[in-house]
Amino acid sequence: VSPRDKTFNSGSNGEKNFLTNACHLSFYETPPQSDIQIDDFETYAIARLQVLRRIDVLRARGITGDKFNEEIAKADVKHFPIRPKTSIDDRKKDTISHYVLRMAYCRTE
Repeated sequence: VSPRDKTFNSGSNGEKNFLTNACHLSFYETPPQSDIQIDDFETYAIARLQVLRRIDVLRARGITGDKFNEEIAKADVKHFPIRPKTSIDDRKKDTISHYVLRMAYCRTE
């Protein structure tokens, strides 16, 4: 995988720098290393949950194909927009929310 395909890479100060590539897809290869305010932690998790709930609703209704993809795209744009001026913050929100929910839903043995 080339560095351009990753959501973020290591910066000179050891923190993670979020890339602004054209692709909205993230591979979530490395957890974020930055601090986050507790309010942002909660807000990001709720936004991701709303998108995931929309997916559940669509599946329960039996919606598939282009209509399914269209509805998911609407939910994604609503809760995780990638705007040119704030794309680094938007990608950070996406990555952090991914790991927040991974922690929330993980099971220990």
